[in-house]
Amino acid sequence: MKQKFLLSILCHFSFLAFSQSASEIQHNLEKLKNFNSVLYIAAHPDDENTRVIAWLSKGRLVETSYLSLTRGDGGQNLIGEELGPELGILRTQELLAARNIDGGNQYFSRAVDFGYSKTAEETLEFWDKEKILSDVVRVIRQTKPDVIITRFPPDERAGHGHHTASAILALEAFDKAADQDYRVDELGQLEPWSVKSVYWNASSWWNPKLDSIAVVNPDYLAFDIGGYDPLLGVNYNELGSLARSQHKCQGFGVSIDRGSTMEYFQWLKGEKLSKDFFTNETTSWNNLAQTRNGGYLVDKIIEEFNPKEPGKSLNDLFELKRFLERPGGNAFWKKVKQNELDELIVACAGLHLEANTKSPYGLAGQSTAVEVEVLSRNQLLEPVVVKSIVARNNRKTLDQSLEFNKKSTFKIEVENPVETTQPYWLELPYTTVYNVIDSELIGKPENDPAISVDVEFNYLGKPFVINIPVEYKWSDRVEGEMVRPYVIAPSICGTLDQSTYVVVGADELTVTASIKHFGPKNQEYSIGVMPLDGDVAKAPFKKLTFDSQSNEKKITFTLPIPKGKKEFSIYLLDQSGNPLPGFQSIEYNHIPYQTSFTTKVSKVIKPEIEITKNPIAYVQGAGDQVDKALRELGCQVVNLTPEDLSTVDLSVYETIVFGIRAFNVYPELKNSREAVLNYIANGGNVVVQYNTSSRWGKTEIPVSPFSMTIGRDRISEEKAEIDILKSRNELMRNPNKIEDEDFEGWVQERGLYFATEFSEEFIPVLSGHDKGEDEKQGALIVAHYGKGRFIYTGISFFRELPAGVSGAYRILANLVTYEP
Repeated sequence: MKQKFLLSILCHFSFLAFSQSASEIQHNLEKLKNFNSVLYIAAHPDDENTRVIAWLSKGRLVETSYLSLTRGDGGQNLIGEELGPELGILRTQELLAARNIDGGNQYFSRAVDFGYSKTAEETLEFWDKEKILSDVVRVIRQTKPDVIITRFPPDERAGHGHHTASAILALEAFDKAADQDYRVDELGQLEPWSVKSVYWNASSWWNPKLDSIAVVNPDYLAFDIGGYDPLLGVNYNELGSLARSQHKCQGFGVSIDRGSTMEYFQWLKGEKLSKDFFTNETTSWNNLAQTRNGGYLVDKIIEEFNPKEPGKSLNDLFELKRFLERPGGNAFWKKVKQNELDELIVACAGLHLEANTKSPYGLAGQSTAVEVEVLSRNQLLEPVVVKSIVARNNRKTLDQSLEFNKKSTFKIEVENPVETTQPYWLELPYTTVYNVIDSELIGKPENDPAISVDVEFNYLGKPFVINIPVEYKWSDRVEGEMVRPYVIAPSICGTLDQSTYVVVGADELTVTASIKHFGPKNQEYSIGVMPLDGDVAKAPFKKLTFDSQSNEKKITFTLPIPKGKKEFSIYLLDQSGNPLPGFQSIEYNHIPYQTSFTTKVSKVIKPEIEITKNPIAYVQGAGDQVDKALRELGCQVVNLTPEDLSTVDLSVYETIVFGIRAFNVYPELKNSREAVLNYIANGGNVVVQYNTSSRWGKTEIPVSPFSMTIGRDRISEEKAEIDILKSRNELMRNPNKIEDEDFEGWVQERGLYFATEFSEEFIPVLSGHDKGEDEKQGALIVAHYGKGRFIYTGISFFRELPAGVSGAYRILANLVTYEP
C-alpha cells in the first residue's frame, strides 16, 4: 500500500529548504516511540505558550497541537496596514511560522475575532456558541489528546471575554467529545474520544505565589520546561522564544529565554494526575503493527542509526512501514507514524525535491508547465529510482535511476483547478462565524497548495510516494533565492483605492481603481463601478486592454452623488455587471507571500462637517491610518518624525496629532517634551491618541503638560450609551455640534486605554460604560496650557474611520480644529 504525505518545505523569502541534519534525524527517530497527544486551547494567535508547546513537542516528543479559536482578525497591526480579514491571513501565517519552530500542529475554529470583549457571555452569544463548541469537539476527535491544556481559567481572571470563553468551551467539549450522540449529522464520521484530563497552564500573572502553592497543592503539576537538547543544540524554552517572536504584527518579539524555567498546570476536569500528564500508555508499536517485533525494530533502528551513513537505516524504516500496512491497530496513530516514517525515509535517503513554475500565477482551468527537480545526496546501497510523476490529469512514466549527488530535472504539464486560490474561510460572506462550504476543511489552518505533484519512487524494490507543492522560484539580487506559493488567479480583478470615501462640499465623487490582469495578452475587458444610487443599469464602464500578464492599470470614475442620502456602498463590476474579484496581497519576510481575491465593497459617506484648512502635523503610530482620514476630509497633513518635533518650526501647524501607540513605538518621543510644551503654551493644539498600558503598570504621556496616566479602562460595547458631559465642552460644540446620533453605527467598541488618573486641570468630555460597570470618563479629556490645549483620547478612531462612521469623522474634526 502506497502512502503519501506532504513534504514539509519551509521555503519562502528568508527561509530556505534544507534536508534534516543527522542529529535532527536521530531526534525524530526517538519520537517514533511516543504515543501521546496534547491539545492546547486558547482564543487568539499569540495566546499560546510557545515555550510549553516546544517542550512538549521537542522535549517530550509528544504529538502537540494548538487550537486558536480565532485568526486574530479583530485585532491591531504593528507592522502594516492590514486589518480585518487580511490581518487574519497575516496572523494565521505567523502562527504557522511559530509552529514551524516549536514543532506543534495548528488548528482554528470558525469564530470571527471581534476585538475586545469583557464577558464570556457576550463572546459566546456573538460567536454562536454551539457552532464553535462543535468545532472544538471536531479538533479533539481529530487530534485525540490525552490531555487538554487551556491557556486561561474559565472565569473573569482570564481578563478578556474571548479568553474566558476558550476555557469554558474546552471544558464543555471535554464531555461532548466522548458523547457518541453529539451532533451526529456534523461529526458522525469522527469517532468519539475520551480525554483523560483538562489542565490550566497557570501563571504568576494570576498568582505571584504560584511556585510555593503548587508544591503543596495536589491540584497542580509542575515541570521544568527549560531543558537542553544536545541533538537540536537548543533549550526548549529557547525554541519557544523564537516561536513567540514570529507574532510580529502584534509586537510580541521577546528576548531568547534559556535555562531552567518552571511551568505550572492546575487541574480543572477529568482525572487528577499525580506526577505527569502521560501515564499508562495503551498504544505501542507491537499492537500498532500487530506483531511482537514492532517495538524491537524501532529500538534496533535507533540503536544502529549511523549519523555519517543515515541511508543504512532505510531497509528497517521500510520494514517498519510495511508493518503498518497490516489490518487492525489504532488508525489515528497509524496515520501519525506513517507520516513520521515517510519524512524519515526522505531524510535518510538525502532526497531534495522541488516543483517550480515560471510564473507566480496561473489561470483557472488552463495548464501550466512544471519543472520537478530531484537530487539524491546520500550514498545508498543502490540508486533510488524515479518511477513516475503524477499531477492531477497527467502521469509521466520515467523509470530513471538517480545518480549520486547529481540533479535530475523532469517536466510535466499540470492542469490548473477551476477554482481561484482563496482562503477557504473567506469564500462565502460571513458575520460572526465563518461560513465554510466543505466541513472537512473546518479546523485546517490554510488551504492545500493550489497544485502539487506526486513523485513515485522505488528503493530496493520498495515503493514510496512524495507529494510536493508547486511553487514559483526566482533569484533576487539582494535576498538571493526566493520562493512563493503558486496561485490560481482570475483573468481580471481589481480594487478601489479606498475602503471609505468622504465627500465634503461636493456633488460628485471621483474614485480610482487598480485593475490587475492575469489573462491572455491583448484581451479587451470592460470594467465598471456600481453607481451610488445602486442602479446597475446606470453603471459607467471603461474598456481596458493589457499587453502582458500580471500587468496593472489604474482607471478613474466620476460618480454623481444623489441628494438626500448620506451613506452609499460601491464596488467594481465585470462586463456582465457582476461584482469583480478583488486583489489583496500580503508580503512580509517572515511569512509566505499571501493573496486573496475577495471582492471589496467601499463605503461612501457625506457627513455634515466643518474642519480646519490650516496645516496639521501628524506623528504616525503603529498600523495607523488616521492621517489618511484627515486628508480625506481635505486637511493639509504633514507627517513628522519624532526627531522633527525638536528641529522644525512647529508654530506653522494648527494641530499636532500623535498616532495610535506612538509613544509605545517611539520611546524617543519623550525627548520632544520641551518643544511640544512650548508649542502648546504659544497657542498650539496637541491631540494624543491612545497608547497601551502594561498589565503591571500605567503609562504616562511625556508631552502632557499636567499629570495623567493611562490604564486599561475601555468601553467594548459599540452600542454603549455615551453621554456628553454637562459642561458642553467646546470640543463637542465647535466647529461641529456633536449629538447623540454621532455615536450611532459604531463598530466593535467605543474606545480603549482610557485615562484613569488625571489632575484637576483636565476636563473629562465624555462618559459611558459597558453593562454592569461604573461610569468611565477617561475616553476624552482636555486641558488648557498657556494659550493652547492638550487632548488625550482613547476613542477608537482607527476602527471607526475605516468603517466610515460619520460621527467619528465629525468628532475628529473638532479635535484637530482649534482657534485660541
